[in-house]
Amino acid sequence: MSGTADLFAMERLDDDYSAERTSNKALAEMYQAVPNEIKTKIVFHAAFEQCLDNELPVNLALVCTDWFKIIQDQMQVGQPCFKAWYGAIGHEDIYETFLKGVLLYRPIPNSDEGMIKLNISDLKDTSPEGTPYKLLKKNPLEGIFDLPTCGDAGKYLVISTGYRKGINPDNKGKAEVWISPRFMIEKKIANAHHFKEIVGNWDEKVAPLGVFYTWSADTNEYFDYCTSKDLNVISKNDLYTIWGDESACRIEELCGACSAMRGRGGRTYYFTFHFEPK
Repeated sequence: MSGTADLFAMERLDDDYSAERTSNKALAEMYQAVPNEIKTKIVFHAAFEQCLDNELPVNLALVCTDWFKIIQDQMQVGQPCFKAWYGAIGHEDIYETFLKGVLLYRPIPNSDEGMIKLNISDLKDTSPEGTPYKLLKKNPLEGIFDLPTCGDAGKYLVISTGYRKGINPDNKGKAEVWISPRFMIEKKIANAHHFKEIVGNWDEKVAPLGVFYTWSADTNEYFDYCTSKDLNVISKNDLYTIWGDESACRIEELCGACSAMRGRGGRTYYFTFHFEPK
């Protein structure tokens, strides 16, 4: 379909629906008479409300090419629908701080020699490029860091933003580290049941970001986490130190992350997240 009239132009062939066809044509004519600026606002507000309700507005984007373009533009990083989808509205300060954050790789621990900076803002979403009607073109809140330039760490580690949704076969045999703003976990808690028992004790004013550790083969329920330290602590300590000194494991005897971090997953000591609070 193409053009904004597509929504109203689809007619039933049965003559019993002639009145409905006439009504659709009338709606199409009325819609076409609306100024383009108003059309854009109508589509935007409908998409925005769906994002607030945790419903990605794919249904609206599929109406026609004009609507798809409007919604796709609104789902770009920093746009209102993008913020509504991830729960950033009302948390703009930490949202901006998070997007400006970097992951530092130090091949020589405690030294800046040979250091590599990986910007959170450069992360893209992980959906296949050929995905039809792709609304989230660039997604620093749910991205995966490119580690091939970071020694052999990529063989044993996957470091991502966002939260874990399930076992990913691509990560087989690796430790996984995730960092996420609390506002995002709170917004997506309906789809992230494994965080329900910790989010209540997670004080956003003290620790606006959380760091999570898991093993690729473990289910979502098994993970270590740090949700009690401020941005200064996170920025001053490598990921291994945060895990060893600051994290809390709920089921240590069964948690693959504990074994992984003591083994090759210990390469997290090469990595540090750095944030500059506003």
